[in-house]
Amino acid sequence: MPSEIDLELASLTQEIAARHRAVEDKQILIQALERDGHDVSEQEAALRRERSDIALQVTRQFQLIQQVAEQSE
Repeated sequence: MPSEIDLELASLTQEIAARHRAVEDKQILIQALERDGHDVSEQEAALRRERSDIALQVTRQFQLIQQVAEQSE
């Protein structure tokens, strides 16, 4: 049976992957809008926030991996 840490790691991994795909999609959309002459400053700010949130999740994921490694020792 998976531990609580394993479950959280699996959940984080899935969420990070989904958010990463969403960021890539937003990047493509922003590029298209910018090419068409639209003001994309709000979208770029939202994208920066999203990337920051992903970075926090990756940090949490790393902490969990460290916990698993410490428990294995």
